[in-house]
Amino acid sequence: MRARARDLIESTLGGTPYLARALELLALAEREAGDESCAVWTEHAGAVTALGLVGLVAGASGAGRIHLLLGHDSRLVASVCDVLRAMGARFAMAEWPDDAPFAGAIGLLRDAGFAEEARIAGYYRPGVDQVFLRRDL
Repeated sequence: MRARARDLIESTLGGTPYLARALELLALAEREAGDESCAVWTEHAGAVTALGLVGLVAGASGAGRIHLLLGHDSRLVASVCDVLRAMGARFAMAEWPDDAPFAGAIGLLRDAGFAEEARIAGYYRPGVDQVFLRRDL
């Protein structure tokens, strides 16, 4: 799965400042799969078509984090929430750049009932905010 997930990450985030961190998160999920890092994906014809990297927030009671969500598959959002709920999360949150590579994922989360809790203007660079999305599980 790693090579196919890596292909999706590279095709989506290649040439962006987000690629290295996404690959780091994938490696962490594979190396230390557990409560803090876990990979969830969908496949079609042998290719990973959507990928979610999730985990619980260390030291927080019932806080689940969606580290990364790539692909345009609303079923993956439901699966990611199910995994976090099974891990003991009471709510899920995503903290991402409000930037083009994440626009589809942000839209999927909003469609699934995630609400914007906060925004930090210019966090990543001028004109690129950090957006915080949250939903009770």
